[in-house]
Amino acid sequence: MRYGRWVTVVLLAASLCSSALAQTPMMVKVGEVSGPHRQVTDVAIEVAGASNVGSMHIELTYDPAVLQPSDVKTGSLADGALLEKNLSTPGRIVIGLITIRGISGNGEVAVVSFNASGETGTASDLRLENVTASDSSSQPPAAVPTSVQNGSFRVGGGSSGDTAMIITVTFLVMLAAALLIIWQVTKRRRQFPGIGSQGGIRQLIVTRGQASPSTLALDRPVITIGRDPASDMVIMDDLASRQHAQIRQEADGIVIYDLGSTNGTVVSGRRIADRCPLRPGDVISVGGVEMTLQA
Repeated sequence: MRYGRWVTVVLLAASLCSSALAQTPMMVKVGEVSGPHRQVTDVAIEVAGASNVGSMHIELTYDPAVLQPSDVKTGSLADGALLEKNLSTPGRIVIGLITIRGISGNGEVAVVSFNASGETGTASDLRLENVTASDSSSQPPAAVPTSVQNGSFRVGGGSSGDTAMIITVTFLVMLAAALLIIWQVTKRRRQFPGIGSQGGIRQLIVTRGQASPSTLALDRPVITIGRDPASDMVIMDDLASRQHAQIRQEADGIVIYDLGSTNGTVVSGRRIADRCPLRPGDVISVGGVEMTLQA
């Protein structure tokens, strides 16, 4: 008697489990998808918990301002099934699937190809509507209960890795260019410290008398001044010595040296004994020739 009671309990539990399983709806879903602007991205329609499904009717809605469908194909779980599609209505795709082998398990039943026509950052809901399914093992086919899980499509998300790479490379290029400029400026200032360190002196301009050239860029470590034709600034005045003076780039700026000339070197009205730091606006007098330092 006790044995019979246990058998009754087990059979009742099995019946309840079978009934519960039979009532569990098949999930039909689309995921959260992203894809680059003006490129084709596939969106899978999947099922979970399918059992001997012989036919399905699925309608997928989307925003036509963001997405343009180009094709629908059977998914891997519905391989061999007959697929019918209708893409003629903007914003809605109608899909029909029929198979005699039955669809069971979890996986893709259809794949929709979308061209992301919207601008980067725009999005579209992907909503499943009017989803129905029938059993292939019963005659007439019985309806299979279904539930749906909607998704969305965001334009640009699929290329975030590329965007991040472009931003990173651009930043590194700009950083390298900035470091190169800093290095060149530092090197130039070390080589020619008077440029910029003493108010940005850049050239020597003849303002009185005859000398050649009339304007001389101070872009060398040493500038020679005198009657010698080999001088950087040739003074055409008999009161000037052949090797009269030198302008040098030194650590503390631009400095002029008198080279033991006969008639001396005058800076802004004062005759120098040996060396004299120079500033923008200083006037150097060699014989009857005057030259002004300018930035």
